Amino acid sequence: SDMETAYNDASQRTNTRGYNVGGGDIGGMTLTPGVYTFFIDIQINSDITFRGGADDVFIMQTTGTLSQSASTKVILLGG
Repeated sequence: SDMETAYNDASQRTNTRGYNVGGGDIGGMTLTPGVYTFFIDIQINSDITFRGGADDVFIMQTTGTLSQSASTKVILLGG
């Protein structure tokens, strides 16, 4: 399936943007394309922006959970 193919591809990619960015709280940040690796839970407690081109890839790898607070936005800019 496409989901399995995407998962297998993402799991094999190496980190390019640092580990545990923002201590896991990435709300309020503007992230650029790349692979972000977290060994902790990821929290989005305020709006987050992904800035890149139409063909850019953003991968969030985590051994924990990803949670987003109600009424927050994920904003895509540049593509």
